[in-house]
Amino acid sequence: MTDRPFPGEQLAARVAGTGDRDWFFESGQRSVRETAALLGVVGRGFADFERILDFGAGCGRMAAWLDDLPGEVHATDIDPEAVAWMDANLPHVQAVVNDAMPPLPYPDDYFGLVYNHSVLTHLDERMQDAWLAELRRVTRPGGLVVLTFHGEPAFAAAEPDAQARAIYDERGILFVSHPTPGLPDWYGVTYHAAWYVLAHWSNWLRVCAYVPRGALGLQDMVLLSPDTGANPYAPPAREAPQPSRLQRAVKRLR
Repeated sequence: MTDRPFPGEQLAARVAGTGDRDWFFESGQRSVRETAALLGVVGRGFADFERILDFGAGCGRMAAWLDDLPGEVHATDIDPEAVAWMDANLPHVQAVVNDAMPPLPYPDDYFGLVYNHSVLTHLDERMQDAWLAELRRVTRPGGLVVLTFHGEPAFAAAEPDAQARAIYDERGILFVSHPTPGLPDWYGVTYHAAWYVLAHWSNWLRVCAYVPRGALGLQDMVLLSPDTGANPYAPPAREAPQPSRLQRAVKRLR
């Protein structure tokens, strides 16, 4: 049994899906280990970063386990109650409340590492694009970003109907509105195809590594870099169709 403070069943359930104390601690420690393993792909670890941001930290399910790092640990979330609990109980974490849309209250190039668990899994495409751009802004050159998402395994587990499957296969992203008491109106459940993440997210952050079901055995994980460069996953640009002989004739008559 850990001696770390427990936020109570209500706050725990908001981030862990259940108020069970043991799972709250177990899942938090496991998520930290999974993130550390992904960082290890490029030879990095939590201790290598001077300043870290837990984006969408909830009540510190993961940040609670980063109390022995030499650098700063920051956390942000839209839930004022969860942030207040971190302020009162996790002295190693500098926590602030953020709005539903950017910006975050940090300067450009501020963090060496930004990580999260299950944030973009609940935002529609418009909100996601805004936050991807913002995470790029606050991550310094040479830094890293770790994000999780509902990929194909999670989508299949949801047993989608034919219409949902068709949208997902065609667009690579499916947002399902999920009104929930106590949660904002914009909150839902989002599923991403791997090809969408590789092609679309690379407009802001370069994909360095991808692990299917790397997060708690269900969500997929990606390791990204803010370093600039051509997006190797972007679909080829389409050439504009050439006008037909009839269209050219009509244009000459105008």
